[in-house]
Parts: sequence; C-alpha cells; structure tokens
Amino acid sequence: MSRVAKLLLPAVIILGACSGPSAGPDAIVQDLAKSLDEGHPEALWDALPASYQTDINEVIGLFAANMDKDVYNKGFQVADKLVSVLKNKKQFILGHPMIAGMSQGRLNDETYDAVISTLETYTTSEISTLDGMKNLNVRSFLTKTGGNAAKDIKTLSELSNSEAVPFEKLQDIEVNLVSHSGEKATISVKAGDETEEVELVMVEGKWVPAKMASGWKDGVAEAKTKMTELSSQMSGEQKTQALMSMDMALAALGQFEAASTQEEFNTALGGIMGMAMGGMGGGAQPPMGE
Repeated sequence: MSRVAKLLLPAVIILGACSGPSAGPDAIVQDLAKSLDEGHPEALWDALPASYQTDINEVIGLFAANMDKDVYNKGFQVADKLVSVLKNKKQFILGHPMIAGMSQGRLNDETYDAVISTLETYTTSEISTLDGMKNLNVRSFLTKTGGNAAKDIKTLSELSNSEAVPFEKLQDIEVNLVSHSGEKATISVKAGDETEEVELVMVEGKWVPAKMASGWKDGVAEAKTKMTELSSQMSGEQKTQALMSMDMALAALGQFEAASTQEEFNTALGGIMGMAMGGMGGGAQPPMGE
C-alpha cells in the first residue's frame, strides 16, 4: 500500500467510530476529512474506547512520575533556545551556503516560518515542563496544542507540496464495506491503484482495527514497564552525561545567538560542526561557509 494510505489508514478507521457503528464508509471518510481539515485531532481521542483512554492516561502518568525532572525540563530549554535562534537568526540560516545547497530551494520564507510555528506550538505548550505532563489533560492538549500543530503542519505540507503529511490526499482515499456481522466488520481502503482490506472489531461501542485490539493489552503493559524503568535509566552518571550534553547544546546555540553578521554565524556553525566531526573521529575540520 502507498505511503499516503499507510499514514491515513489508522486515522480513517479509528475516527470512523465518531459517526457510530452504523455509519457507512462515506460518512467515515467525510467525518475524518472534516475533522482534520478544521484542525480537530481531539476527535481521534473521542473515538477511542473509554478503557483505551484510561490506559493512555496511566502510561502518561507513569512517564511523568518516573522521568527525571531536571533532564526533561532542560531538554525543553534546549528546544526553546533552538526556536529562538531559528526565529532571530533566520536571515543567517537561510543565507548559509551549505544550508541553501541542502534545501535545494525548498526552504523559503513561508516554509521556514511554518516550521518554526510548529516547533513553537510544542515548546510553549503544557508539556514543556514535567509538572505540565503530570497534570496533562490529553483531550485538552489535542484540542489546543494539537489543533494548532495540525494547522501548522497542514500549511507546511501545502507550501512544500510534501506527502509527508498528506492532508490534501485524504479525499482520494476510497473506503467500502466488505462485510459486517455483529461486532466484526471488514472494510477495503483504496489509495491510488492499491487496495487493502482491514478487519475491524467493536470495543465498547467503538470500531477499532482487529490487530490493534488484539495487541492493545500487551502493548500497554510493555509501555508501562518501560515508563517504570525510566527512573533507573536516568540517574547518576547517565543523568550527568545527559545534562552535560544539553549544556553543550545550549552553549552552541548561544554562539549562534551572539552572531551579528553572516560571517560570524558561518564561523560559529563551521566551528561547531568541526568539533562534532572531530568527536566522531574525523579530526579537526576547517570552518565551513567562509
């Protein structure tokens, strides 16, 4: 199946529950297209069985309880500093010859601003601190932050003509009912010249993929185990190394922030890349972009 279909299939199936178990394929696709187009990813949350929502909340709670606060918060400090550099040094970034060459003209003012907007949506959201994660309301997060991000990503997709987030391809997907008996159904999803059949089962009044339902309990149990192990994985020397790496990243971003000319920015980038290459065994590298 095409990349577009693989990306959209889970959402098509899950969001179909919003129209109720009696909804036909046309209603499923129309509801999905309307919700995504209007920037309402919270519809996906509403479509999940209540027990699935509880499981997700518990996994998030375990993450927040076991994740190291210093490491988590500093990670978002780095992300916030990165967004600041991207916003304030836009002309130097776009003006760097290596970056211009790598983007091959795809990175212009509009796409650049859309990328920053998407990143900033998360760095200024409730998940930017561990305390925020501990008190996270998933539906509220999806409604506000998720909705804003969806609009930004859609804009980015349209500007870059990319299929990475193929909102404009949604209407091309054709969904048909193959069979329906009680709490089981099979649908066919056609994208382009490819068609895939998917088995569905009813869980607490919501249609979900049969594979998703059969593997849900084991998947949640595995996720909970991994979240519980975070406290031991991020302590002592590991925590020290993580914080040191992020301090180095902040220092590097500080050099970009201090640049007041294109030449200073190019020199800073060249020096940092030279050190990175040297750290990987490449030896000393000359400054780039001069």
